[in-house]
Amino acid sequence: MKFDAAVLRRAWPEGGGIGLRGVICDTMLAATLLEASASVKLDALAEQYLGRAMIPISDVIEAKAEATLFDEEDSDKPARMDEVPLAQATAYAAEDAEVTWALAEQLLPALEASGQAELSAEVEAPLTCVLAEMEHAGILCDAAVLRRQGVELSARVAELRDQIFAIVGHEFTIDSTKQLGAVLFDELGLEPGRRTKTGRSTDISVLEKLAATQDVNEPHTMVPGLVIEYRQLTKLISTYLGTLAEAADPADGRIRTHFHQLVTATGRLASSGPNLQNIPVRTDIGRQIRRAFVAPPGGVLFAADYSQVELRLLAHLSGDENLQAAFHEGADIHTWVAARVFGVPAEQVDREQRGHAKTINFGIIYGVTPFGLARRIPGLDNEGAMQLINDYKLRFPGIASFLAECVRHAQAYGYVATVMGRRRHIPEIHSSNGNTRSLGERLAINTVVQGSAADLIKLAMVRLQARIEREQLPLRLLLQIHDELILEGPAERAAELAAVISAEMEGAMQLSVPLEAECGWGADWLEAK
Repeated sequence: MKFDAAVLRRAWPEGGGIGLRGVICDTMLAATLLEASASVKLDALAEQYLGRAMIPISDVIEAKAEATLFDEEDSDKPARMDEVPLAQATAYAAEDAEVTWALAEQLLPALEASGQAELSAEVEAPLTCVLAEMEHAGILCDAAVLRRQGVELSARVAELRDQIFAIVGHEFTIDSTKQLGAVLFDELGLEPGRRTKTGRSTDISVLEKLAATQDVNEPHTMVPGLVIEYRQLTKLISTYLGTLAEAADPADGRIRTHFHQLVTATGRLASSGPNLQNIPVRTDIGRQIRRAFVAPPGGVLFAADYSQVELRLLAHLSGDENLQAAFHEGADIHTWVAARVFGVPAEQVDREQRGHAKTINFGIIYGVTPFGLARRIPGLDNEGAMQLINDYKLRFPGIASFLAECVRHAQAYGYVATVMGRRRHIPEIHSSNGNTRSLGERLAINTVVQGSAADLIKLAMVRLQARIEREQLPLRLLLQIHDELILEGPAERAAELAAVISAEMEGAMQLSVPLEAECGWGADWLEAK
């Protein structure tokens, strides 16, 4: 439906296009929600549900594969649909419409039976039109900023390379895992980490462990930290700076990504061409890339995101009274949890204890194991991690029960469901392999919480776009990055519009704990954030 909405949006450019509204079923999305078929193409669904074969496109226009076998003038078929005789094109197009209608009549009851009718009608189907508008709008990009950052980062990469070579005493290929491993572990004598099938690992976890023990008085110990920065910067240059600058439309300077609704297992949106979901935010250098995304003259960008949304959903879904109390009190959730896990007053919680609580808070959502938690907290062994997890579950019994219920439901039914009924099948839960089965248990937990967060942000987008259209607000949704929405609007109404955005996001779902959405604005994405 998103494709059709985009076509109609362009159909009457002088009048702003034709708006598609009131979508309640998208048969491709419905089939994906039901996981009814390996293919959600129309002809495959027609055969599966209706037992009928559709007119192949190759009967109407020249198929690409066939076109390579002979010259166009030797073919008796047109190359484009607008060249097909009207009667033939009518039959082909009418069949598409009729089959889609017939499929909807079968898929809608199936969605109802699976508990996903509301999800389809109120979230996924209307979201197609929202995404079409976002793709049409794009986001303004200052390519000059990206080029300037590229020059600066390239200079820093060259500097890092020279530093590494100077310490090691010779040049080598830093990007080669084998050569880097030989330098770190054989020449410099650093302690090797875990081994992989291809040799000694030099992944980020190994390098970070080595970098944690660096000593400026022993230059060879500085190499892992330099390599980490080198990798971060080369990835930024290759993945983002050049790609983003090239992606900007020369006509208006806007980057237009393609959003995909149901390609991720948890229901989160994905984007491609280019991918704007992974703009780095953890490092200051990575965040600087956001400075290249700017508002048009006289306007501002709005950046709005939920505060600790997955933990709030965990509190709601688990019904844990202690965790819910923290959110109702408006407490710093990580300090609050640390106080209870470590048995100290909140004002005595130190930075390390708060950090441990934060790590376990988010680790619980992903079904963290003692081994996994020990890897995330420096100086913590498996036994200590097990004790920390046990103490956490003892203090928050509702969470422990919820985690066990997620696993039990997956074992009993083969799937888990989000707050709005989105299903994910977990075949790993029945595996005879212990590691695979453990993975299934973690997926069961993670899917319910992260999938519910995906439901929430999608519903917020639908609500917000509906209000924009209903009140004819001068706002345009541009991007969605997991729990964050990016919009643009006039600077003189910034405070008013930010309040609208926050209100719609906070009111998207009624949970047992309050939702909080923070909205800032500025001349560029970084300033707005």
